[in-house]
Amino acid sequence: MIVKDFIDSEELSLEDFLDICDDFGEIKSKKDYEKFFIPLIRLANNNNLLIDFLNSGLTNPDKFQFDKSYSMQSLALAEREHYDIRMNFWPTSNEFDISNKSVSEFFAYYFPHDHNFDLITTGYTQNGYVTDIYNYTYDRYEPGDEVDLEFNGRYELTKGRIMLYESSKDIHTQFPPNQLAISINVLPKQKSRTLQYSFDLENKKVNSIIKSGAPDYSLKAVLDSIDDKDLIKLFNQAVK
Repeated sequence: MIVKDFIDSEELSLEDFLDICDDFGEIKSKKDYEKFFIPLIRLANNNNLLIDFLNSGLTNPDKFQFDKSYSMQSLALAEREHYDIRMNFWPTSNEFDISNKSVSEFFAYYFPHDHNFDLITTGYTQNGYVTDIYNYTYDRYEPGDEVDLEFNGRYELTKGRIMLYESSKDIHTQFPPNQLAISINVLPKQKSRTLQYSFDLENKKVNSIIKSGAPDYSLKAVLDSIDDKDLIKLFNQAVK
């Protein structure tokens, strides 16, 4: 895990951000990731980013996000040759029934897991989700296998902070924020050669092999916990 804080007030439009990052070329090393840090901070400083993106996309609502594989938690802002960029929404327990196991797993709350790809993220809102980070040594594990875990720390993904989750090394458990939080992710396009796992932190064991990001992405369970008024309220919070 790499965590860096920046003080930078400049702003970038999505188009300018993409132009800058496209020039970086293929991403081959951790040094290459560092090129994204300042542009990503400046993109997150653009308070009109979300509303401009929605206004642009909804000029043709039938095509808006129609070919994207993300859940309703995410918006695909752009897909480029060497990386993708997305925006994630992190609701509080007031907006969704986080005590519902399917709902909490849908948002990856209280769900210790790693990634089999690197991920760069920053906060778009002033507040962010809180996450506990552990490190482990990757191997071909089966559910129930013991794993040596080392606690790295607890972090909040606030505006001005960059966090780089390292593939098959960092385990993180996310917790619902106190206010609706939004993050922006840069996902380098990589060919994964490792498995992704969920973990039992208390017993230091592999809990499961993840095949789709979480054991149960049950959209129906999520929707059953809210009504239309809650969705409208959540949307208004995100774009104001």
